[in-house]
Amino acid sequence: MQRVHIIFTGGTIAMRTNAEGLLVPASSGEALLQAIPQLKKIADISTEQLCNVASAHLTAEIWLQTRRAIMAACADEGVAGVVLVQGTDTLEETVFFLDASLSPENTRGKPIVLTGAMRNADEANADGPDNLHNAILLAVSAHSLEKPVMACMFGRIHAARAVQKHHTTRTDAFVSTHHTPIGQVTDAGEVVFFEPRNTASHQTPTLRIADELNQLPKVDIIPIYVGANEDALNSSVAAGAQAIVVQALGAGNLNPSVFAAIEQALQKDIPIIIATRCWEGNAEPHYGYIGGGQTLEKIGACFAHDLPAHKARIYAQLLLAQLDKDSKKRPHIQQGFAQLVAHP
Repeated sequence: MQRVHIIFTGGTIAMRTNAEGLLVPASSGEALLQAIPQLKKIADISTEQLCNVASAHLTAEIWLQTRRAIMAACADEGVAGVVLVQGTDTLEETVFFLDASLSPENTRGKPIVLTGAMRNADEANADGPDNLHNAILLAVSAHSLEKPVMACMFGRIHAARAVQKHHTTRTDAFVSTHHTPIGQVTDAGEVVFFEPRNTASHQTPTLRIADELNQLPKVDIIPIYVGANEDALNSSVAAGAQAIVVQALGAGNLNPSVFAAIEQALQKDIPIIIATRCWEGNAEPHYGYIGGGQTLEKIGACFAHDLPAHKARIYAQLLLAQLDKDSKKRPHIQQGFAQLVAHP
């Protein structure tokens, strides 16, 4: 029987209601597994409790620690795959961070599967046991080998680049933007992968970073809306942001006052990445008015393509982490985002 290493970091799956009626982190990974004895029929299981927090409390430092824990597990010849259990609020960020920063050499080609729960352990219809069951099946499946880092929720298998949480509470909260899921775990326990319509746009180029890295550069997200001005962007620059992701309107548009602030930031070698607040479609240069995508491209901003702002921020952080302090940031960021293949 193959062995799966499960890393627990907390989340709803590990939460229970305390004496004050508050839903808080409570159960350890070992306690969760004891409540699901049937998992032992699927694989030998080893566990690691990295932390036990709500995913809103995760930090870049915990991400980097998780990355190192995954690499250590994959280096163990007895481990067939790794399952990471965390809260769902930021699951799509964690899975993208790992997908972008773990190379095939780091994982030895072993599947990395993220899962969690939408309902807590106290609820009679809690979805955590099924999600964990499916994630383990996926991790031991031969069909999973050499696939990218994946998320598995509600029996659906999602590519890291495409997965997003689109509902606050439903058990089928996760979808793949631009695509259908890349596969599913059937009710009979069979792992089935679908043929992607556009494989390249599912994938994220791996960005190699030092194993000893213990923090990520500061990158902020600035939202655009009717009446937005330059204050937030200027404050971000003053606070030491090394790059800024602008969550723009439509295909990548904003107003003249924010445009002027972006131009000033670019002159200071602070990269500006334009993302869109739209659910689907690419951020790209369409319009030539001041603040339109064409004028932003002309002054040196780059575009996140299909990445939402929160994933574009992670990609920018990893790109910046590759540089020494004397390197020019803008060309490296522009080159990095240029290698992303946009959804057609």
